[in-house]
Amino acid sequence: MQFVALLYDGISQRFVRVEAQDEKAFFSALDKQYPCYVCLWHSHEATAVQASVPQQM
Repeated sequence: MQFVALLYDGISQRFVRVEAQDEKAFFSALDKQYPCYVCLWHSHEATAVQASVPQQM
């Protein structure tokens, strides 16, 4: 899944995208990347998988 969040780090706001298996892994990744932040909003969406479709002639 791909998570999208609006973070505030005490100076500015920023949108971030993180690929994670679940919400716990998402927040763990944020904690590693941003030592101090406030998550103002977050959402998740399924990651699109491109399938190989044979072309017919």
